[in-house]
Amino acid sequence: MSGTRKVRLAKLNRERPMCRQAIISRSLAPFPSAAEWDGFSASMSDGSRTFLSDGLIKQMARMIAEGHFKPGEPKRRNCGMTSTATKLKAAYAELRRRLNAVPEEQRTELHGLTRAYLAMAEQANYRPAASSNQITGEIILDAAELCSVEQLQHEAGEYAHNFVEQEDTCAYHIGVTDYETAQAFVFGLEALKLLCGCAPRRALKLLQMAAQDVEAALE
Repeated sequence: MSGTRKVRLAKLNRERPMCRQAIISRSLAPFPSAAEWDGFSASMSDGSRTFLSDGLIKQMARMIAEGHFKPGEPKRRNCGMTSTATKLKAAYAELRRRLNAVPEEQRTELHGLTRAYLAMAEQANYRPAASSNQITGEIILDAAELCSVEQLQHEAGEYAHNFVEQEDTCAYHIGVTDYETAQAFVFGLEALKLLCGCAPRRALKLLQMAAQDVEAALE
């Protein structure tokens, strides 16, 4: 969905006080401007760009509709975002090369979980082991850290070890639901339980139902 449409539908978004506070306290502004917002990212006071969580996206749209940002204000300078994207892509490729270099007989559960972390980072821009705002999910890393393969590998390794520890204790930290996606949360959670058993086809159906619910919530 385009940024323009998200702003038009902003009146349907409920107020998210913590997201508003995060936007104001971190001086986030629509990227590249309020009038031409791309619908998923923001520029920071130093000119760098950051990708927003779903909650921040909806709150940003609401604030644009309210006139919080001036539509005609000058665009902030883009501090080498193309370069950053290229370096980040290179970091993903290097970690993938390192993982592929591990002999088949030496690949453990940790190796597989590290590959899963890389896939989440590369395909969903989601790095749960990175320093982040615990409320909005926004990654808090400077450009150098964000594009560092050593940082990425450290995160992936830490995530893998923590996952195994939670698996061994059967104690997983999930959090609380967002009201708008509560039903999708239930479908997803039950699908995970089925994936721990012997019903992958039923789990797939529940995951598809969860995806449909999330898509509806994002419209």
